[in-house]
Amino acid sequence: LSGRAHELGWPAERVVVIDEDLGLSGSGSVMRSGFARLTSEVALARVGIVLGLDVSRLARNNADWHRLIELAGLTDTLIGDADGLYHPALFNDRLLLGLKGAMSEAELHVLRARLNGGIKNKAARGELRRGLPVGFVWGEDDGEILLHPDEAVVNVIRTIFARFAELGSARRVWLWLRAHGMKFPLSLGGHHELRWSEASYHAVHAVLANPVYAGAYVYGKNRRETVLDETGARCKRIRKLPMDEWQVLIKDHHQGYIDWPTFEANQQRMAANTHPRPHAEAGGGAGGAVREGGALLQGIARCGHCGRRLRTHYRGRTATPGYHCAGKVIAEGRGVYCLNVGGVQIDYGGNRLVAQRVEYNRNTKRLVASGNVEVVNSDGTKIYSQHVDITDDFADGFVNALRVETVDKAYFAAESAERMGGVLTTFHNGVYTACEPCEDKPDKAPTWRIKARKIIWNGEKKTVRFENSNFEFFGFPLAYLPAFEIADPTVKRKSGFLIPGISYKSDLGVGVKVPYYFALSPTYDLTVTGSGYTKQGFLGEAEWRQRFNNGQYSLKIAGIRQVDPDEFIDSDGHNVDSGAAGDPNKFRGMMGTKGQFAINPRWDFGWDVLLQTDKNFSRTYAIEDFNDSVHRSSIYLTGLNGRNYFDVRAMRFEVQEETLSDDPTARAGKQPWVLPSLDYAYIPDMAVGGGQLSFNVNAQAISRDRLDRVLADPNNAASVTSVRGIEGQSGRLTAEAEWKRTFTTDGGLLLTPLLALRGDAGYVNASSGSLNAINQMASNLGVDDDMRSSLARFMATAGLEMRWPVLFSSTSSSHIFEPMAQVFVRPNEQYVGGLAVPNEDAQSFVFDATTLFERDKFSGYDRLEGGTRANVGLRYSGAYDNGWSTNALFGQSYQLDGQNSFAAPDLVNVGADSGLETATSDYVGLVGFNSPSGLSGSISGRFDEQSFEVRRAEVKAAYSGLPISFSAKYAFIQAQPLYGFTTDRHEVTLGASTQLAENWRVFGTGTYDLEQSVLVKDGVGFAYSDSCFTYLMTFSESRDLSTKEVSQNIGFNLSFRTLGDFGSTQSSFNAVQ
Repeated sequence: LSGRAHELGWPAERVVVIDEDLGLSGSGSVMRSGFARLTSEVALARVGIVLGLDVSRLARNNADWHRLIELAGLTDTLIGDADGLYHPALFNDRLLLGLKGAMSEAELHVLRARLNGGIKNKAARGELRRGLPVGFVWGEDDGEILLHPDEAVVNVIRTIFARFAELGSARRVWLWLRAHGMKFPLSLGGHHELRWSEASYHAVHAVLANPVYAGAYVYGKNRRETVLDETGARCKRIRKLPMDEWQVLIKDHHQGYIDWPTFEANQQRMAANTHPRPHAEAGGGAGGAVREGGALLQGIARCGHCGRRLRTHYRGRTATPGYHCAGKVIAEGRGVYCLNVGGVQIDYGGNRLVAQRVEYNRNTKRLVASGNVEVVNSDGTKIYSQHVDITDDFADGFVNALRVETVDKAYFAAESAERMGGVLTTFHNGVYTACEPCEDKPDKAPTWRIKARKIIWNGEKKTVRFENSNFEFFGFPLAYLPAFEIADPTVKRKSGFLIPGISYKSDLGVGVKVPYYFALSPTYDLTVTGSGYTKQGFLGEAEWRQRFNNGQYSLKIAGIRQVDPDEFIDSDGHNVDSGAAGDPNKFRGMMGTKGQFAINPRWDFGWDVLLQTDKNFSRTYAIEDFNDSVHRSSIYLTGLNGRNYFDVRAMRFEVQEETLSDDPTARAGKQPWVLPSLDYAYIPDMAVGGGQLSFNVNAQAISRDRLDRVLADPNNAASVTSVRGIEGQSGRLTAEAEWKRTFTTDGGLLLTPLLALRGDAGYVNASSGSLNAINQMASNLGVDDDMRSSLARFMATAGLEMRWPVLFSSTSSSHIFEPMAQVFVRPNEQYVGGLAVPNEDAQSFVFDATTLFERDKFSGYDRLEGGTRANVGLRYSGAYDNGWSTNALFGQSYQLDGQNSFAAPDLVNVGADSGLETATSDYVGLVGFNSPSGLSGSISGRFDEQSFEVRRAEVKAAYSGLPISFSAKYAFIQAQPLYGFTTDRHEVTLGASTQLAENWRVFGTGTYDLEQSVLVKDGVGFAYSDSCFTYLMTFSESRDLSTKEVSQNIGFNLSFRTLGDFGSTQSSFNAVQ
């Protein structure tokens, strides 16, 4: 702009650059001192011309712009931009400048509307991330909100809600927290770091009033408004909106501390505490002086005990008027009225009694309450009755026709009850359930309940004993139980038998599992389990768990002396799980341990280790936490600080399979020890050369006891097609540095130059058997056998990425088309052309749309991409006002110069049939969509570069909603002979779940191999779930494609809240639920 002014004849000393408004483009004229100075100078006729790239953006709104035009016209000041020069005193120029300002303001309005629309659409899905209140953290998935991982934080929030339910006001909860010295966590700057301090009233009230704690996602509770004050100046204010005007309210969005009805009740209660309503008709209403009706008897009625005149008082959240005796009786240092009538509330030691009428007997020190009596104990338990006779310390008493509600929403009801010693409550002809009563039909029988002649609730031992009881299910008697005992509903952990489980497996028979839990300490416990199987005998298990301030660990052991190991004989007569048929060693067992400890906020140490007598014991007997098909045993140390990461671990993969160890397809004995594996990533906080510099280090040392090779003919040891792992030892150290920076041209083109340097050093100590296998493979492929005992290599890369995003928009949608191109110049990969380097961590490789623009497309460090390569494609994304979104990507890769790393053979043929082995790659593409209703889908594939024949394809569709949810997937992979797949592979997977009624649903899934016309696996199930009961039953089966053997599994589970679970401990079918 200065140069333009010089060209127009203004000397340098008369050119003034105003740039103090940079970064204030959204502010008004009051905040922009530069614009204020400009208008002042123009008004004083000190300016000859105003220059700008887009001068209509100087004012940021049309009113300021027209003011500037008016002043420039009066003072003969010219205005110039990239399109030309204008004289505001001339009508045509002034009209054109006015249109420029109007169009600029309209453009800003449209952009702002689109941005706000995108924010609102994301909020409507519950995925917009904003600051969360204390007690919650964001999860990894979109919109996922989790309870805070610190149990101390969760305990404080739960305590606030529990105390409010008992005390009834935010201020009393605040005073209770202060009296008990309980600290409150404060978030520091919106991060996960917390500072514990004394609770404030505002903090307590904010917790009680925030709907997020009720599991709701809320957006738009407040409205920002711009108004004129009494002086005519613009000012902004925030107005809180009523709940029915909130822009987004998604109930049950996440796990909360209370449910929504409780939240609404709390808000009504706080509103009543704060804003009492004026009196209505006589005998009702609240607040203000009672002039008639409610207090007509003040000074006239007299106490029936002492003869004193009754006076008026106001109690409760609605300030209901009542009467009390004018004289007080002093009992144990506190005053007690000898008579109270109407809206009475008595507090003692955290206990509260509310009734219409209360009489106090000085001699017996008993309170007799009647009329809508509510007693709230210090633990939050509520007792409702019409008549209560209780001692003044609430320790002993007698109640008729009562109903009890605990803090954990468990319910007792009885014809009468007695309370003794403040801890023992006996209910006569009582009922117990954990099901909430139906609001529409309060007389409807709950899902389950226990009716007993006598129920003894021991608050000291924390037990509930039932005598002469019947268990009813949906109102029908199901079982008679002479006597049994359960843990107090408020107890989280207590020693005793847990609900047994039942299972069936063809080689084990029917199994019954009976666990016993020992609550030894608040920080450690023990579970001992005995399982009996009709075919194999008794299995014993024990698990020890201990928690510390900075972590926890567990230790599990299990063992069995099998009665009949021959049940595991396969179709060929081999015992795949217990050695040879008739093996006299029938004992099998395991030991597993897990632990995780936070050394400090940045460093974690932990382990997950499994040891067992044979490779498949834990999976065969479904040992919980150790029964996965591939278990990774590891010991690790991890550090995370901002964008920097460190991880070192020793590990081994435990493959639990029903395959003989000498079978060529067996994998268990071929797994290596990784001692250790190290990853380190570092990104400096400061920019380097205006761009980002990053460092990565990876190291691994591997030891394998058995050669892992693939034979084209299992009977011919020379038909080696790949060597997935060498027998012996190998290791590698890799260090890499990368620098990149993005430039944006005036036309919107994004240019990102990149420089990278990598160096590797490694060693190999292979056995003679491994070297022979590598030699045979090289001979079969017709390449050199060049396996080295040590190696060093490097790779230098210079690259450039070009992107040009173009925005197309309409009134209802916006679309971005982004042509992309990359060029990477680098030397050839070293040690290629022959079998020279083991490949342990880069074996899994798929070329598709997601890897098209990767600088190095190999999945690990053992291989690195070399030669000059270009990647070209077109990326698209679309967003619609109705919440739908679309995306697409299509492109191709070209080997411009040097040796193609994907055409070079290695020990696992990783580049073969990948689509990159030729100079011009196959085409790759992806198209997808998402909708706010839960419907989504995608199509991806790889296509031949000449014939466009489909090489690989995947089609997905899913819908998540009510009453139906479903998922569908079709996968196709063309034949890959070098990987052992001589024919094409087609597979379809379908799954669905439908809600038949309010609490009932049916679900199922299946996978079908179209090439072999075999149903690979399938399963069905149905479930019932409500607030106190869950029932699940599943049936699943799977088929071995090689042996055609079928494995079936039946599982069921009954879960009664507060009572426990019964059924199979797990189900192998959980694909669609």
